[in-house]
Amino acid sequence: MPNLNLKAEVLKTEDGTKVNLLRAVGFVDSSTFHQLDEVLEALRDDPAELILHFAGVEYINSSGIALLIQMHHAYANTGRELVLAEVRPAVARIMSMLGIYSAGIKVFKTTEDSLAYLRSAPYGKRKYAQYTQSMTREAAAQIEPPKPKTLSVLVVAPEENRFVQVLRHRLQKPEQRFQVVTNCRDAEGAFDSFKPDAVILEDDMEGSEEFVRGLKLQPRKSVVPLIRLYLRGTDLNRRRELKVWEDDHLLEPFELQELFAIAESELRRFAVEKERLFSQTHVEFNGYRRDDAENLIGDLLKNCGLSAETLASFRQAVKEAIDNAIRHGHKGEPDKTVDVVIKVEGNMLSVTIEDEGPGFNYNKYLANLGDQAPPPKGRGGLGIYLMYKATEGRLTFEGPGNRVRLQTPISNKPA
Repeated sequence: MPNLNLKAEVLKTEDGTKVNLLRAVGFVDSSTFHQLDEVLEALRDDPAELILHFAGVEYINSSGIALLIQMHHAYANTGRELVLAEVRPAVARIMSMLGIYSAGIKVFKTTEDSLAYLRSAPYGKRKYAQYTQSMTREAAAQIEPPKPKTLSVLVVAPEENRFVQVLRHRLQKPEQRFQVVTNCRDAEGAFDSFKPDAVILEDDMEGSEEFVRGLKLQPRKSVVPLIRLYLRGTDLNRRRELKVWEDDHLLEPFELQELFAIAESELRRFAVEKERLFSQTHVEFNGYRRDDAENLIGDLLKNCGLSAETLASFRQAVKEAIDNAIRHGHKGEPDKTVDVVIKVEGNMLSVTIEDEGPGFNYNKYLANLGDQAPPPKGRGGLGIYLMYKATEGRLTFEGPGNRVRLQTPISNKPA
């Protein structure tokens, strides 16, 4: 599963006051969101202002965005400020899509700029513009959120009750359409005819798991944001034996405002990404279900538009990465899970495989990968060499080495 490492420290200023700095490294998603929530809640009780250092954050989902906006308002209500520093361009784009800058959160090119801004004047009298002059045009442009066109929301719920009526009241706007389906059997047909830009699904319905798979295993449909609402007490860990994940989820009890924030953020994101994304599927499985997972992943790869020759070699590279995750990362422990994200963006297919192991020193194996000959027998690294050759060098290890990304161009993507 994706990891998130958080480290808090205190920055002392010349006047003796202090500012908290929280360094984040990794992924902010459904599996790590609560780590960030707990740390931010603890820091909120401190009277100091807060800088979130995001240079090491590789991804943030709509739940993370909603949390940052909520915390920003909580700080503002007590005359303090939460700001961001050193945000990666890819993460800044997500933040822009999800409307974080329109909420008033300031972003700075460096930690030094953010600290200088916080110490420049009392809260409410600081001038942000002077600290954006050193930012690139691309980075500064992230402050302007996109303006979504007409969007539509499909809700799959057991009945059109008070909860659904509240959703309709909030999400059905002049520029947004809203439709309710009361069973999963009819939901896929409604999806095809209504062509929604986001789906909200109540989990306690017969066929909900099959409905999620039906969407997330198909190109084009798989990129439509799917938010799943789980009943109180649902054990998500038990479902990880082999699970095709939704884009975001909430577990009861939750605040309706949180659901609104996530839904509206996902609508903004999809409005920007739908022309560029062709497919995006997130699969998680443990060692007991490896064969089933590999068959499922193989079927997904067949739909990505690869030639027969490229498909055969790339699929072998993916199988090798999964084998390394289970044999070396998990040391054969079948209860641990492997996390796989398959994504087609533009004309590039990307598969990221992550295990729960501690990683390894991959640099010693990467040093000679440009050589034509495989490593000598007994030296190790043959599997890495195979993945390198199958992807023509488009092989990247990330984090401590427990996450690998394989990429290959697509020559004839389906229409």
